[in-house]
Amino acid sequence: MTSRINNNCNKRGSNRGIVLFLVRNFWYLVIIAASLMLYHKKIEAKEQILKVLTEKKETLLEEKLHSLSLQEDLLLRISSRNDPAYLELALMRGLGVVPEGQVKVHFEK
Repeated sequence: MTSRINNNCNKRGSNRGIVLFLVRNFWYLVIIAASLMLYHKKIEAKEQILKVLTEKKETLLEEKLHSLSLQEDLLLRISSRNDPAYLELALMRGLGVVPEGQVKVHFEK
């Protein structure tokens, strides 16, 4: 019987110790909890910024590829400026000019 009483006293003592610890260190626990919440919010904000910057990076890479393709096309046009076959092709595309002896055909959509 006395061992049961001692066990109950020990349990109450340990519960009392926990409560006493929480009361004495209340402000420390509040500061730690607030710090963790602020840290969590900053991590979420950082992840959002990272997502936006990743999307922007992908967009810029696509624009870069398009610009490089356009640059290559323009360099090809500049290099073949003196080629008579290219000049004839450019006139046919741009102005719709047809060489002598050929018939121009229009297709309606």
